[in-house]
Amino acid sequence: MMAAMPDAGDETLAQKLGVTAEDSAPEPTRHDPAPSPPAEARGGKSARSSRLARRRRVLLAVGVAAVLLSVGGLIGAAFVKSPAQLAAAPRRRPTR
Repeated sequence: MMAAMPDAGDETLAQKLGVTAEDSAPEPTRHDPAPSPPAEARGGKSARSSRLARRRRVLLAVGVAAVLLSVGGLIGAAFVKSPAQLAAAPRRRPTR
């Protein structure tokens, strides 16, 4: 069902409240945030760049740790022999 349109003589709620079309029009909004002062002016780095720098440092630390562990594993494997390798190795005879 459609509501009946008010006659020209009827006073609408907006008119009763004294609201005009200019008052009820929405203000244009900006989609981009207000520019912040440069990082140097704030006395440090921005939060975004410090987060990115922290992630880079963590990634670098994980990479260095992985390299050190793998090199340590290779060095350790060079000195450890399996029982099969020990059994197959030629033995020297003891001398009198």
